[in-house]
Amino acid sequence: MDLRTQPWGDVVDRVERCLDVRLDRTAAVVKRRSVGASTDRDTWIRIEARPFSKINGQGGGVEGAAHLPGAVAKPEWYQGLSWQVSEQRVLWRVDETELVTAPPIKPGGVLRRDPGLAQAWWATLGRSLGALAAQTTTRVATPHTDPISQERVTATIERVFRIGVPTVLLRRDHRCR
Repeated sequence: MDLRTQPWGDVVDRVERCLDVRLDRTAAVVKRRSVGASTDRDTWIRIEARPFSKINGQGGGVEGAAHLPGAVAKPEWYQGLSWQVSEQRVLWRVDETELVTAPPIKPGGVLRRDPGLAQAWWATLGRSLGALAAQTTTRVATPHTDPISQERVTATIERVFRIGVPTVLLRRDHRCR
């Protein structure tokens, strides 16, 4: 299933009926397995198509992140909806969150120069990363690709920044798989 090439209007119709909201379809962000759009109540809707073969019981996602303790900066989650279409072997998941109107620091590509962010931005990022580091999870990062390991983190940093740096996972006893 590729939503960039397949019709998805009927799914949006269902979302609008079930959540009593109207999406701005003219400005929708359409990706391979998701559609995102702002709404008439100044929120953001993300619709995801997950093939049955990708459902692995991990759960969580935006709804799970909404309940993280600590000071993690993120859009507020308001509600969700899901249903399956057995004959298509797909699970549809919808999340409605706070609409973020701040422009992206770098829309696409690689950040190559200092974006000149305020110290408050960096402080918020530091608090958020600290709060995330204190969490435990059973979720597997990128289950359809290579597992995250110390070696992969180090290799990625060296490849992207073309410098060697000592890297250490925050917890050596816990590795993302």
